[in-house]
Amino acid sequence: MSKLRRALVTGASAGIGAEFARQLAAHGTDLVIVARRAERLEHLVEVNVVAVQQLMHAAVPGMLDRGHGAIINVASTAAFQPNPYGAAYGATKAYLLNLTQAVHEEIRGSGVQVMALCPGFTNTEFQAVASVGADLPDLVVQRADEVVASGLRAIARGKPVHVSGLANKLVALGSTATPTVITRKLSGLLHRSATR
Repeated sequence: MSKLRRALVTGASAGIGAEFARQLAAHGTDLVIVARRAERLEHLVEVNVVAVQQLMHAAVPGMLDRGHGAIINVASTAAFQPNPYGAAYGATKAYLLNLTQAVHEEIRGSGVQVMALCPGFTNTEFQAVASVGADLPDLVVQRADEVVASGLRAIARGKPVHVSGLANKLVALGSTATPTVITRKLSGLLHRSATR
């Protein structure tokens, strides 16, 4: 990855946001970090929808003027299918995925990169707080440092969407190739067992 002069990292107090801050700092990037602890998952509409849209609206024009810059929005594999037992979360991630792809297309060729990073179950504080994924096999659970490193490589290649990890790529591909009624039921089974 080429050195970035500065970066704004949201959600930087833990998990994937904290790992982005660590890896970017290790590359010598000047950081502005923002952290906000949501008390309940219901606050995700404001964090994943309103805050991201406002931050992009504020950041993109300056990047376009300079002819360079990058934005990585952390979506999720939950964005690719209905998400029973996490409906609001999945819906906000679907919004984030589509918003990011639309902006990527709008500014294509400008020198500014915009990408949606879509991890699956990742071993972070979020999983513990949300009580999900504790019993899942190691094959489907990634570490935050793996997710961030693969995301930084992907944005350097100009990808609009990056799904981290082979198992997650299969989930995303299967979700787009399978009828919604099937993905909804399979997602419900997976998430019901993961939230126990």
